[in-house]
Amino acid sequence: MKKTGMETLVELQSVDGQIYALKAYREEKPKVITVMRNSLLEKEKAIKGLEDGLKVIQVKRKEKEVDLASKEAAIKKYNLQLMSVKTNKEYTSLQNEIEGLKADNSVLEEEILNFMEEIDLLRMRISKENESLIQEKNKVELEEKKLNLELQTIDEELKVLCSRRDSLLPAIEHTVLSMYEKILVNKNGVAVVSLVGEACQGCFMRVPPQVINEIMMEDKLIICDNCSRILYINE
Repeated sequence: MKKTGMETLVELQSVDGQIYALKAYREEKPKVITVMRNSLLEKEKAIKGLEDGLKVIQVKRKEKEVDLASKEAAIKKYNLQLMSVKTNKEYTSLQNEIEGLKADNSVLEEEILNFMEEIDLLRMRISKENESLIQEKNKVELEEKKLNLELQTIDEELKVLCSRRDSLLPAIEHTVLSMYEKILVNKNGVAVVSLVGEACQGCFMRVPPQVINEIMMEDKLIICDNCSRILYINE
């Protein structure tokens, strides 16, 4: 294999290394936005849970208020009846009813106050969570805009790199290119590696002196016995 052929192959590897890196980044970066979007959904779900809880408490408070109003009406009714009773027994009975209702009302009023406090706290919490949600949504939207611009830049860079790659291919022998392409896919974008000292830079294992001599001759492709990548010496 001619020296210029290896130089072209090394240049192709440089281009492909950049292409693989950019494509990997382009694939992974949107996942960050997906995580942020999922976080928004979880926060919205949590707020919905708080709002549902608020509605339940409001219904309970309303039920207590209706019960309280009913008992207040009963007390008024019994107070009117007190004015027309004729015996002490009837009077005492009505008084006991009134006192019992007043005791019930005292409990109801306490429960209603507790519900009102709980409702106020929940409303405050929901308000804060909604404010936080709006801020997070704005952050996600900003990140998405930045990402879209970044992806556009990456696409432009990939277009230039792919064009450069296409221009290199005709200068490489078909059999060499076929072997290179196969290794490139199997080794995640790194098919050609340099030799530094006696170490392969793909697996960092020692290469025998005889193999090093064969690499220096540059009349054929030399494959690392350990990582199966194409070796070259960077002079």
